[in-house]
Amino acid sequence: MSDDNYNDLQKFADITIERWINRIYSLNIRETGELIRSFDSHVRYDAQGKPELVVFTYLYYGLFPDLGVGTGVTMDMAPSGNRKIKAWFNKIFWKRLQWIAYRTAEQYGIDAAEQIKTIIERH
Repeated sequence: MSDDNYNDLQKFADITIERWINRIYSLNIRETGELIRSFDSHVRYDAQGKPELVVFTYLYYGLFPDLGVGTGVTMDMAPSGNRKIKAWFNKIFWKRLQWIAYRTAEQYGIDAAEQIKTIIERH
């Protein structure tokens, strides 16, 4: 992956976190600010120094509203529990994941075409 791919991965992470925060506010999810301050991401690299993975970190309890669980409502009770699901995490994450998958596939296609072109030009 090129430097553009690193930038794409960092952009993916930054925008994903931004959209999570906006969604938390728009759903009026009660939280103390700790959840929002806990959001972080970093890009991991393989042995060749190429970016290969984005790691997100945040306080675990932040997922509870997304799952419709919390005080008095467990996972097995969630679908019929008295808590309303406030989807801030999964929907955004999967949409953003589709974006980065498309962008990465596009970049690999460009890289492959350039390699083929180079091979043809050498012969």
